[in-house]
Order: sequence, then structure tokens, then C-alpha cells
Amino acid sequence: MHTLTLTDIRAAHDRIRSGIYRSPCPPSIPLSELTGCEIFCKLDLLQRTGSFKERGARNALLLLDDAKRRRGVVAASAGNHALGLAYHGKLLGIPVTVVMPRFAPLVKVATCRRLGATVILEGDTFDDARRLALEIAARDGLERIHGFDDLRVIAGQGTMGLEILADVPDADALVIPCGGAGLLAGVATAAKALKPGITIVAVEPAAAGSLSASLAAGRPTPVRQWKASSKPGEITGEAIPLAGPSPWAAVTNGGPEKEYRPANHGFIVRLWKARLDGRDSPTPYLQERRNAANVSILELVPPPGITRLQAGDFVEMDLVRLYVPRSLD
Repeated sequence: MHTLTLTDIRAAHDRIRSGIYRSPCPPSIPLSELTGCEIFCKLDLLQRTGSFKERGARNALLLLDDAKRRRGVVAASAGNHALGLAYHGKLLGIPVTVVMPRFAPLVKVATCRRLGATVILEGDTFDDARRLALEIAARDGLERIHGFDDLRVIAGQGTMGLEILADVPDADALVIPCGGAGLLAGVATAAKALKPGITIVAVEPAAAGSLSASLAAGRPTPVRQWKASSKPGEITGEAIPLAGPSPWAAVTNGGPEKEYRPANHGFIVRLWKARLDGRDSPTPYLQERRNAANVSILELVPPPGITRLQAGDFVEMDLVRLYVPRSLD
């Protein structure tokens, strides 16, 4: 298996730059004041479809040969990967088929169709959609583009790491949300190559700790698959049951320093100065803001000597949302 390298990620960055928004990475004054350190937010939610997933999708599409471009691609996705493929497939003139589980958010299904993708709703779990995508790929000769277990996609996601360190070269740490570990693998590979001493903090939901389970077992290990309620007004989505073998190999290559903490759906990462008021629990102010924002607080204790933090602002699937916002107002 090819090992992901900084060269791959730099090539991906050059390849996709004409079709990807160069999102800013500004400081967050409110979070910096609250934590007593400098916090910056990478605003990739400003991409056309609202997610960093466009980066990997575009890179994978651009690496197709002419025959594969004509036939088209297929993917299983409940949301953001499907949107990224649909949008960039439309820009590049590549037919896109996405298989989405029935619980996929209606707005994402409708947007994929509006962008010209063929959308097939299949099954009550992500595995149901994945199986059909595999069948379609084999039957129709379509290229399958996995949402995170694909080095082309991982290299595309890793371009965020290049941009973050270009904007904030003296960052001491990166905080990265983790599901299937594609974003983590790409950004960590780029960041560790450019700045070996940087700390990588991966955060995953307690209910979908696929990477933690894999680290404990020493190999990619599935966790129990589950799906949140699809009743009106409730969160819908599905856990990633397995950290992919490709991102797993990239994440564990060279043993970069990592720190993992669980969280429930929807949380603010509260960093470094969790004990500003001398207590282990969140301050009353943060507790009040938490209730207002309908999120929970995750406390992370920094490695010794860390005084500056690089954080990311990501809005992920409906089930898993990581917020490190520009403002708590």
C-alpha cells in the first residue's frame, strides 16, 4: 500500500486550488479570552457545500483517467461526501451517483439532486447503502470513491493542514474532529511533516469511538453501528463503525503524539484553561452559554509547555457536530 506523504498532499493542493475556496483561519477573540491562549479557527464551513469534504472529493475526481470520467463515479454517503462529489462532479462534467441511507437529511438529498447527481436511497443503515454502492460499481463499471478510506480523498483533506500552518506557522497544536479518520490522517500527515513537534489532538464522539477502539486493539476495529432517531425534531445520522485501513495506516505511521477524548453529539472543545475559576467543572458563564447554544463542554488537558492552540471550525454530519466557533454570542 502506498504511504501518504507530504508530496501527495502538496500535489493535491495544487490540483484542487482552482475549485476550492481558500478558507481563512482567523483568531477567535472570545475563545482566546476564555481560555487564556491564542485560538484560531479554520473556517472550511465556508466551502460551497459547507464542509471540508469538497477537498478530497475534487482531488479524487481530478485523478480519474478519461475513461473513468466518462463512466462516472459512485459513493455511499449520508451527506457531506455526497454533496462534495455532486458539486465537483457537476463542475468537472463527471457523472455522480450517490447511495444514501433513508435517514439522510432531506436537505442534503435534495441538494445532491439539484447539483445533478443521481441519488438512490437505500436501507436503514450506512452498511446497506455501502453494499449497494459496491454492487453498482461492479455492475456499471463506475469508480467508487470512499468518503475517508481512499488515499486520494485523504490527500485532499490534508490540504487543510498546509493552509493552517501557512496562516499560523507557530501553532503548537491542532484539534481535529475524527469519524472515519480521513481528515485526521491527512491533516496530521501534513502538519507532522512540516512541523514535527506539533501536537495533534483528535476528538471523536463517545458513541462512535472507532479510532479509540482501533488504537486499543492495534488494528482497524469496528464498533457497534447505531443510528440516531429519525423522528421529527430529533438528531438524525449514523456512527462511523470503522476507522478505515488507509487513514489508520497514515495516522499510526511514525507514531505521532495524539490525545483522544470522547464527547457526545454537539460539543464545544474547551481548551487548556478549564480551571480558570479554580474548579474542575465549567465556569458558570460557559455553562450558561452551553445551555443557550445547546451544546456540551469537552475539557482537554494540554501537554506541558503548550501555550498556543490551533483549533478548527467544522460542521459535520447531523449526528456529529464539532463546534469551535468564531463567537459564543
